[in-house]
Amino acid sequence: MINSLQIIIVLYKAHLEDSDSYRTLMQNVNRLHVRWNLMIYNNSADILIPQGDYKLIVPEENRMLAGAYNEALKEAAANGCDWLLLLDQDTRITENYIEALNHFFSLETKVCAAFPVLENKNLYLSPHAYSPFWGPWFSTRKLNYGMVKNKYVSAFNSATVFSVSDIESIGGFPEDFPLDMLDTCVCYRLSRSGKSFFVLNCVLQHDLSVQDYEHNMNKTRYLSLIQAENRLALQMGITVYMSLKMRLLLRFVKQLFVPSKRAYSIDTLKYLFSK
Repeated sequence: MINSLQIIIVLYKAHLEDSDSYRTLMQNVNRLHVRWNLMIYNNSADILIPQGDYKLIVPEENRMLAGAYNEALKEAAANGCDWLLLLDQDTRITENYIEALNHFFSLETKVCAAFPVLENKNLYLSPHAYSPFWGPWFSTRKLNYGMVKNKYVSAFNSATVFSVSDIESIGGFPEDFPLDMLDTCVCYRLSRSGKSFFVLNCVLQHDLSVQDYEHNMNKTRYLSLIQAENRLALQMGITVYMSLKMRLLLRFVKQLFVPSKRAYSIDTLKYLFSK
C-alpha cells in the first residue's frame, strides 16, 4: 500500500507563477490516488515566493539540485512518504502522466524509480539502458514501457519518482554532483546495487538546456558539465573513462563545424587529452 508522495519543485531565478511545473501540477494533482505533500525549493533568495499550501524552503545560498533533493528526501522520510517526485521549474505535467503514476502505484512493484519517456520534438531523450563496460556515453538503448530488471539505466530526473528507502540506501543524492550528471550518477548507483526500474506509459516533452548552446549554455556551465562527466566516468571505471574520451572526440569534431558551439571546442579538447 502506497502511503504518500513527496513532491518537490526546484526554482532558480524564476517566480512561482511563471513555473510550468507548478501551474500544470496544480491543474492535475488532485487526480492522484495517493496522499501528497508539496515542497517549493527556491534557490534564488532574491526572488520572493509567497507562502501557500506547500512547504517553502529558501536556503541562504544556492544548493543546486542535489541539496534541494536531499532536503525533500528528509521531508519525505519525516512524513512517512514512500516516494519522492522530482520536478524542475519547466516540466509540463499532463493528465496522462498522472494516470500513468496512478497505474504504477496500483501495481505495488518492487522498483527503485519510475520515469516517463522524455522527448524533445519527437527526439527521444530518456530513459536509456547501457552496458556497464562502456557506460552511458556509448551504445545506449531506448527503454520500453514496463519493468526494467538487471540493466544499467540512465534517466533524467525530471518527473521521475524515486523510492525514498532506495535513495537513502545509496546515501541520498550525491552532493559531489550538485547539478550536472546528478541524474546519471544516481541511476548508476541504483543500477550497481541491483535495483529494478519502471518506465511509465507516458511521454512528456522536455527542453534539454545543455543541448541549447545558443540560449542556455555559457563557458562556466559547459566546464561544470564536462568536469562532472569526467569525474563520474573515473568513478565508473577505466573502460567507461575511455568511452567518454571517444564521445569527447566526436563532440569536438561536431563543435568545430557548428558556429554556436565552436567556442567550446577548446575546452572539449583540453579534457579529451587530460588525465
